[in-house]
Amino acid sequence: MSRLVVLSLGQGNLRDGFATVTAQVGEASNPYHMKITASLPAAPKILELYQNWQALYYAFYQRLSCWRNSPETDDYLEISEVGLTHVSEVDIVKLSQKLSNGLNTWLDSREFRKIDRQLRTQLKPSDEIRFIIETNDALLRHLPWHLWEFFEDYPYGEVALSAAEYQNSNKLPINYRKFQLRILAIFGNAQGIDISHDRIFLEKFTHRAEIKFLVEPNLRDLNDHLWQEGWDILFFAGHSSSQEKGILQINPTDKISLEKLKYALKQAMGRGLKLAIFNSCDGLGLAQQLEDLNIPQAIVMREAVPDAIAQQFLRYFITEFSSGKSLYVAVRSARERLQALEKDYPCATWLPVIFQNPAESSMVWLQDGVRIDWEDMVSSPKLTPSFNLRGMQPEMRSPFATQVLSQPIHVHQNVLPPYPSGSVPLDSPYYIENTVVGAQVYREITKPGALIRIKAPMEMGKTSLLSRILEYASCIGYRTIDLNFEEQIDREILSDLNRFLRWLCANISRQLQIEPRLDDYWDEDIGSKVSCSLYLRNYVLEQIDSPVVLALDEVNQIFEHPQVAKEFLPLLRSWYEEAKRRPIWQKLRLIVVHSTEVYVPLQLHQSPFNVGLPIQLQSFSFEQVMQLALRYGLCWKDGSEVELLMDASGGHPALVHLALYHLSQQQLTLTQLLQSASTPTSIYYHHLQRHWATLEAQPELASALQTVINATESVQLESVVAYKLSSMGLIKLDNNKATPSCQLYREYFQSKLSICRKTKCQ
Repeated sequence: MSRLVVLSLGQGNLRDGFATVTAQVGEASNPYHMKITASLPAAPKILELYQNWQALYYAFYQRLSCWRNSPETDDYLEISEVGLTHVSEVDIVKLSQKLSNGLNTWLDSREFRKIDRQLRTQLKPSDEIRFIIETNDALLRHLPWHLWEFFEDYPYGEVALSAAEYQNSNKLPINYRKFQLRILAIFGNAQGIDISHDRIFLEKFTHRAEIKFLVEPNLRDLNDHLWQEGWDILFFAGHSSSQEKGILQINPTDKISLEKLKYALKQAMGRGLKLAIFNSCDGLGLAQQLEDLNIPQAIVMREAVPDAIAQQFLRYFITEFSSGKSLYVAVRSARERLQALEKDYPCATWLPVIFQNPAESSMVWLQDGVRIDWEDMVSSPKLTPSFNLRGMQPEMRSPFATQVLSQPIHVHQNVLPPYPSGSVPLDSPYYIENTVVGAQVYREITKPGALIRIKAPMEMGKTSLLSRILEYASCIGYRTIDLNFEEQIDREILSDLNRFLRWLCANISRQLQIEPRLDDYWDEDIGSKVSCSLYLRNYVLEQIDSPVVLALDEVNQIFEHPQVAKEFLPLLRSWYEEAKRRPIWQKLRLIVVHSTEVYVPLQLHQSPFNVGLPIQLQSFSFEQVMQLALRYGLCWKDGSEVELLMDASGGHPALVHLALYHLSQQQLTLTQLLQSASTPTSIYYHHLQRHWATLEAQPELASALQTVINATESVQLESVVAYKLSSMGLIKLDNNKATPSCQLYREYFQSKLSICRKTKCQ
């Protein structure tokens, strides 16, 4: 479960204490369940320990690094050279432990213990916890709150900082929805540091996101790009510092504060900017300025950061975040992985920190079905920085002057393909998206009361598309329910309308993590359909603030139970129609997915459910097969191999995936695959046998198909027969005239039907 804790420190400081400290506990969708009030005593010793630690920290890295100190940085930190000329790793580790002990003693004080104890009664170790500390005190923001022993018992909790006052950023009206994530990556002055590693890493990411690289831009260029529509993430690598305000050195001559970009940043946030990452030094001043603009989230470094640590944090964070983990879990994991480097870079795990606007939801990575094997990149010797094991010159990302980035470097990456079976996982690089269909469904799901109907023969990618729609819906803050009528429901339940509707309502409640209360709304006198509608409208939708997406997969299973189907399908239609009249039903977005093969045994000649946006999935195009072949590591440069595979398979997604998998494993050549395609030794044998079993049970379809495959031109078929063969995917229709979908079907069924005719199995 995802939980939210907001700890407000109120007025006070470490010298005088905090008279009123409050903690509120809730969930992301329902803050807050509980509020606890306590206090914190004065702790001037922590202030002294932190100031000593900071002086030691900077002295340690100044001694080792090629970092050029500026007078303004020295004045700000007030680092004395006396007594700090022989700082060792042991010294800084000892002082770090003292600061950690002091912080935990303070947070275990009698005055505060009530909050600690009450939080533990509300939270579970398995919970993902966004733990936000509200304070405007600059010194409190520097403290290593993650060292609080509380977090040792909650491995999926991470701390973030927040201003004491906040509000939503002003969203501009946008008449489109984008699905591909957009990143504006700024590479500032790089003298003395190596930010090319950040660039290399992000370059490998360009097929998963649209990334604009700005290298040492001037202020006008940077301002213009921020005004462009639709950035999701703002990334900066280079030199920065915090004095009275955060300072970025965007090129060798220009240092700017974010105040210079105030209006551009507001515009970017209004158009959807959700996260700013400053992979640079001393970012608390930057975070303060971003807070003043009400940015949803930012990740900065608390202190000056060694260049090697900045490089590794970026890799670790993107690895975790892009895999589907929440931003908080991803930051904690990335931060803790830096511990392996602390022998050479003490307190590396102290540096990254999240700033959160509590009025905004936490960003979720937009999964577009393309995955990079980030771990390979993290461990690649070409990308791993050369850590100084002898303590020589670690580079620091601090505010000074210039290095030209090299051209993009494309690092080869090997990804072992899994055997293609079932739906394609969200993080798989082997998912090929139909951008037209994608744009259509992602736009449709945002419409009040939307209903999307996805239909296609088996193995065409329906469930894979469904999972991506649900992922997108989650990304934009919708609640989702995913029910599969083939995998999640007993057949005896499907045959009884009352049991089926109660099963539906119970599962909706559980997936939304609300208590099922069916008996409070079920009334046999008004019937199960009305009871079900009342339950959804008056109980479920009333208490959920965001839109709710109800996805029903394999609905074809219910078509086999006509008595239930003829009641349930009109019920879905009624919810869709009610949304046109009643605002509460507009929260509900429906997705209905079914296979068209069901039309054959049920003697249907049209879809049994015909409202909403229909999505009929199609075969792969030439370009999509070429793209997929490249992802499988096949170097088909002139396209002739793609043409041969297209002719054989018709671009059928399952057939193409299967062929490319076996070819990538070098188990056979393309020539061998095509020669054996229609034989019992074929990789397609089970696919073909499934269709053959259907045709054996439907002789009129077998006869019609035989006419089509034996003809040299397209054939006019009786409409119901044509509809059913097309629903199986065996023929293509053009102006009601049929041709075989692919050469594979022509060869296989020509042989099978010829044998049957000779043996009189027709």
